[in-house]
Amino acid sequence: MIFRLSICMLCSAANVALACDETGQVMTSKIPDAPLAVISIEPPPLSQPFSFVITVCTDKPVTDVTVDATMPAHQHGMNYEPRATTSAGNTLQIDDMVFHMPGLWEIELNAVIDDIPVSYTHSLTL
Repeated sequence: MIFRLSICMLCSAANVALACDETGQVMTSKIPDAPLAVISIEPPPLSQPFSFVITVCTDKPVTDVTVDATMPAHQHGMNYEPRATTSAGNTLQIDDMVFHMPGLWEIELNAVIDDIPVSYTHSLTL
């Protein structure tokens, strides 16, 4: 299940440096030269809503954002629709994520940056 979030994130060069200095883990992208994306997430609870932040380190517009989470071993996603808002221009706040089963989960962020589709992933185990 993919939830489409129509969000435009813009940031200035000064905000990029500040945002990219935030603590978190770098998300993986197979797209060459994709801007850095940092996820700040605490270990999520099982079957309870949780939130996290993703910072995309670019001064280009970030549009057409979608967020999803799947369990690769089971080939299914979540039973709930997350909510996303932006703050500080290039930071995406994700709320109402619910991982309903223990195991390996993969969070996927898809977006268009400067007219180029990019995707990022982050894996975690409950």
